[in-house]
Amino acid sequence: MMKGAAPQARTPRLPLSARSNPNSTTTTTRAGAAAAVAAMSETRVRRRLVQIEAQLRDMDEDARRIRALQDQEIESLERDNKRLRERLEVIRMEECMSLAEARALQEYTDHHRTAGAPAGCAESKLLGSATLKYQHAKAEVQKLRRECAQAERQLVEARGHLVDVRNRRKELKRRSVTAEMSAAARIAAADNYRALIHERLRSLEEQVAREQERFNHLVTEAKQVRSDVDALLVNQTSNERIYRSRHDALLAKRREMAYLMEVCNVLCEERQHVVAQLTGLQARMAEESRQYETAFDELTGVQSESAKTKAANREQLEELRRIIAQTRAEREALEEENRCAKAAIQGQRRRTIRCRLNDVASAASTSQASLGCIAIGESSGVAVAGRAGVVEGDGSEGLRTPDSLLSLDSSQQQIRMFEDYYRRLCTIVQSDAIEDVTGFMDAAADERYKSFDEMNAIKRDMAALEAEKAALMAQLSGGGGARAAALFFGAGGPEAPAKVSEPLWQPFTPTSSLAALASADTLEELASVTARVAAAKSGCPSASGTSTDGTQERAARMASLLDDLGATRDLVSEQEDEQEASAAVLAQVVALVKEVFCGLGCSTDELRALTGLEGVQQSTLLQCIAMIEQRASEYLIAYSLQQQRLQSQTSGAWSEAQAKAAVAAFSVRNAARTLLRRSDLQPRAAKNAVAATLASQALPRSTDVAAVMPTTDALATSISTSVEDLVDERPLSKAELKGIVESKLALQRR
Repeated sequence: MMKGAAPQARTPRLPLSARSNPNSTTTTTRAGAAAAVAAMSETRVRRRLVQIEAQLRDMDEDARRIRALQDQEIESLERDNKRLRERLEVIRMEECMSLAEARALQEYTDHHRTAGAPAGCAESKLLGSATLKYQHAKAEVQKLRRECAQAERQLVEARGHLVDVRNRRKELKRRSVTAEMSAAARIAAADNYRALIHERLRSLEEQVAREQERFNHLVTEAKQVRSDVDALLVNQTSNERIYRSRHDALLAKRREMAYLMEVCNVLCEERQHVVAQLTGLQARMAEESRQYETAFDELTGVQSESAKTKAANREQLEELRRIIAQTRAEREALEEENRCAKAAIQGQRRRTIRCRLNDVASAASTSQASLGCIAIGESSGVAVAGRAGVVEGDGSEGLRTPDSLLSLDSSQQQIRMFEDYYRRLCTIVQSDAIEDVTGFMDAAADERYKSFDEMNAIKRDMAALEAEKAALMAQLSGGGGARAAALFFGAGGPEAPAKVSEPLWQPFTPTSSLAALASADTLEELASVTARVAAAKSGCPSASGTSTDGTQERAARMASLLDDLGATRDLVSEQEDEQEASAAVLAQVVALVKEVFCGLGCSTDELRALTGLEGVQQSTLLQCIAMIEQRASEYLIAYSLQQQRLQSQTSGAWSEAQAKAAVAAFSVRNAARTLLRRSDLQPRAAKNAVAATLASQALPRSTDVAAVMPTTDALATSISTSVEDLVDERPLSKAELKGIVESKLALQRR
């Protein structure tokens, strides 16, 4: 279809550059138009300019019409192309038909062409065909027929429009000749304007060139930056590869150290069992040692107390002996005075009696009645003299018989001794009450008898004790109580006869018996004094033979106690030696664990958070060993991965068959041989025992020994079934490591 004509009044466009239109005739008339413009006057030039502008507008219209015609030709060519494409489709459809169908279709088409029937009204003879290909072809043919009918209608319209366009073109051709002059002037102005534009374009081109150079410089810099970025990316990739390799190596070390941790776990369980046994033994040893030390301290305390008591008794005995000697001297002086007083009293009495007899004789010449009175006076005088003697005896031991005088001397001596002893005891007890003094004496006697009954002279050596025992047994069996008493008092020196003879005639009193017991220094003396006191109580001269059985029993008991004490001391010494050895071994173990703890780089912060203590100690030994096991497991896994990587780099990756063969050969490998680098260790028979142990019980993470302490049989089984199937002399393959990691994760999830 043709476009509508442009309006007549239109501002001319200023061209940017010279253009040449092959369909216009302005190219041949430019030189003549320029010459005519120079010869015309201004009015004519203006008129000519108006004409040229009108011609230019006509030329623009012609150009638009020509463009429209060209568009129509293009549309016609497109329709022809479409029709040919449809024809090609028809030909292709015919190729898909059989020969009979193609011939029938051709006859049908020719018939309709000759008859002049429209293409849309015709129907093919093959409309009843049931083939899918023909149905598709039929649909395409119908579609093409409709499009062809529409194209024919458009073609008829285009032909009529083309006739009109040709007529108008002729008219425009005539108008274009009249507009050439105006167009020439316009073209001249356009040329001038074009020259100006060219100058501006050159300046712009120079600016563009400068900008292009700057842009090229920027592009060069951008390329350099891009190359630097590429280099950095390559470097980053290399660093990431190195980091991944190091990270993989560290993970391998961790896995290897995990298996080392399992080995150390079994060893730790065995060590815990041994430590528990050692702890129990040390506790029993400490308890027995404490008991023995308590008994020994009691024995030594009793011995020292006995020694102190004996020393005090000896001092008191010496003081008593001195007092006795002084008392004897005083008694002898008093006896002498008493004899003198008795002689004076007897003389005075005789003189009095003589005087009275003389008086009686002088009065004999009196009467018989007075004789009775004299007799009564004599009897009364004798009574008065008796009363006077009694009164004088109260003050200065007056008239008494020899028996009464002897009894009086003994009582006074005992009273003086008692008062002296009582005064000294009050000084010791620091109390004047008789109850306090009596209680002190009873307690002292009880303690002394208990000391002699329990200790029986422990301070003396065994040789002296045996000698004294033999002498005592010989004396008791051969000589009886008299020889024992003679031996006892014979050890007292020159004062022995006095000691022997003195108690023989003195009566039994508590004071004398206490003095005799205090004077005993040895076991024999104590036995003799006890026999004498018992004999004095019963009225017999000596009863030392009655205490022979008790003395022998005490001696035998003392000997057995000394034997038990010696055996106890030996056992305590052995226990102390064993305890020192155990403490030394434990100190060495703590030092070794500390060295391994620091060498493996275990975390002290984690240990502090777990136990609340700082550093490796006896109380944190189990936690430190557990951390060492974990750290060793990590190192072992990393080491295994590194060895595998090195092996794969040198000899290539292992195949699946080799990996399966390696897994099957785990039962004859020994982990300790690899870890300790010892070829003399024999491989173990069983495997997977550590995994079973970890699945059945947790790792030792606390100081409670009883909570994680296995039995000896279980420990032996765990030790005999270590992780020899996990670590070997060769690096592990990828399949093996994958299986090991899966098993480790399964154990951790449990």
